Amino acid sequence: MSGAVCRVILSAGVALLACASALVAQETKPAGAPASPAQLRRLLAATGEEKLVREMSAEMIGKARAAAEGAAKVTGKPVQGLAAIESAYEPEKLMEIVGSVYASHFSAAEIEEMQRFWESPTGKRLAVLQPQIVVETQEALTKWIGDHVAAPAETGK
Repeated sequence: MSGAVCRVILSAGVALLACASALVAQETKPAGAPASPAQLRRLLAATGEEKLVREMSAEMIGKARAAAEGAAKVTGKPVQGLAAIESAYEPEKLMEIVGSVYASHFSAAEIEEMQRFWESPTGKRLAVLQPQIVVETQEALTKWIGDHVAAPAETGK
């Protein structure tokens, strides 16, 4: 098997693992009072997700602005639609969406419990290390799949 085919198999394996864990994680709707927007915002700030959303928002707006300005230079027409894009990627709106996902799975009491964890020394440490852990996990899974799936497939074993 060619290296390109093996890479496709590796990527498909990692994607399959991600989908399987998402299916396993599905649960019923939360029991109890719903979380308030303020509770959700505090949780997202504590987990570091608020920072990620703000960074993503700025990056997407910047890319959209650059693309629109590039198109305007090529076509000679003024930049159009940028306000709608900036509005769509406005951080506060994105934070509401992320918060609503949490609210659909967790009650106010559960959100408070998570927040206590994320504000603890261990939770703060996890918030800092989690992006690195995700990258290392993906690399380890890719290597393992390569060693146990792609390599035997290439050698015919």
